[in-house]
Amino acid sequence: MLTRETKEWNIPLIEKVFPLLVDEITVLKPGITGGLDGYAWLGAHSGIYSTRSGYFAAVEHYQNPPTVALVPDWKKLLWSGRVSPKLQLFLWKITQGALPTGANLQQRGLLQHTNCVRCGELETVDHIFLHCDFAQKVWSLPLFKNRFDAGACPAFIEALKMGKLATCLPPFGITSDIFPWVCWFIWIARNHLVFEGRVFTPEDTLTKAMRGAREWNMAQPETTRKHQYPPPPNGPLVNPDLDDLMLCYSDAAWRTDVNLAGFGCVFKSRSGVIDYQTSRVERHVSSSLTAEALALRWALLTAQARGYSRICFNTDCQSLLAAISSKTPPADLYGIIQDIDQLSLCFTSVSFNFVARLSNSAADQLAKFALCNATSSISPSGA
Repeated sequence: MLTRETKEWNIPLIEKVFPLLVDEITVLKPGITGGLDGYAWLGAHSGIYSTRSGYFAAVEHYQNPPTVALVPDWKKLLWSGRVSPKLQLFLWKITQGALPTGANLQQRGLLQHTNCVRCGELETVDHIFLHCDFAQKVWSLPLFKNRFDAGACPAFIEALKMGKLATCLPPFGITSDIFPWVCWFIWIARNHLVFEGRVFTPEDTLTKAMRGAREWNMAQPETTRKHQYPPPPNGPLVNPDLDDLMLCYSDAAWRTDVNLAGFGCVFKSRSGVIDYQTSRVERHVSSSLTAEALALRWALLTAQARGYSRICFNTDCQSLLAAISSKTPPADLYGIIQDIDQLSLCFTSVSFNFVARLSNSAADQLAKFALCNATSSISPSGA
């Protein structure tokens, strides 16, 4: 199924023998330099078997797909985002039935005082936070950019999903999730009424929630600010004795709907003068990371063909550099990474560096231009 000369897939033969599996086969990218074969566990992205990955593979195999699909993504709903750890634990208790509501206490054998202290209905989680008149008055106050109808949610989990997407009105100055704070202070107001007889209005409850969210946000360090790369220097920072050092910048552009990738690479001297630049496209590329790896492998082949001996390869893909330096690269990149390692031996001096996307703009434009030209003749169906 592989051609002897290029070590690439023999597409006509695959279409003849396995016409229904062409797409699945051709997205696999084998090595072209004759590297060693290896075994990969498909149940893990790394290709290495572990007890954990084996367990999840077995669960996925034996459980019905609808059951698996209905399991909420707890990590996304509860444990991610800019939220106080105390509130994350509070939301977890709500969703796991661990909050001491009247209904939960009733299930544990405590049969007294199980009704809502405000309206007399059974005190469930959904009633306290969504359907009680008090809760609906809180949610009806001007808080979100778009109307948030908590009463229309059949269960708390649905309201939690809506709350993750809701945006607070700009004048309030709250950029983090406000939904957990409102739920927390609805619960606090309930406890004050039950145990102390103190009454808080919906307006008081919402005001306390917004104040708590603002105070907590202001107390947090600026850890979520995006890393700002320094401006590129006027000249490359390299050893002065490497007068013939060449700098290569490679990049890839990828279209997921047609599995097509465009590659671009630019070769510059130490002084920044472009010595050579080129681009190409490749079909049957399964991911953006695979596209970046293929672009770098092609840049190595191009550098070898042009006779460069000392070269520094630059890319703006940190995931690719991590895969190159890893002892166990991802299974889908195994052959490509082996090729990169093997081709690196052809140079007297070689290194791989990360650069900011701004510094890689020339290769990026070449890749996008090649992809645009290649896809202009492709029909919407990808034929």
